[in-house]
Amino acid sequence: MISILMTTMRRLQAAVATINLLHETTVGHEIEVICVVDADKETANAVNAMKFSRKDFQVIVLYNPVIRTSSVGINQGLAIAKGEYITFSSDDSGWHQGWLDTTLKAHAEKQITAQAEQRRQNRRRFLSNA
Repeated sequence: MISILMTTMRRLQAAVATINLLHETTVGHEIEVICVVDADKETANAVNAMKFSRKDFQVIVLYNPVIRTSSVGINQGLAIAKGEYITFSSDDSGWHQGWLDTTLKAHAEKQITAQAEQRRQNRRRFLSNA
């Protein structure tokens, strides 16, 4: 599962459009979007009422009745996120098809590079201790 954290405040159309775009551009992945809404019951209710065709895509709405900073909202989302990977989205991001696959591939390549470097370092330690 991948968790996508998004904060919004008084931007109903932008938030709904971004969530719909995330739904369209993350096919093939289990996704939870955690949408933290500050001081805007209308947006919270509209996002909560959204329906999606994919069973592997869910939106969780956290509503704050007062305005908080974006970092507070992100921390609230992090506290409940279940994803193996976590990413962030603004409420007006323009995601393109394949963005998530590209990001995951880059992450995997970086991990492989880091693991190879760790093996080289371990080998150097072994040879220097011999």
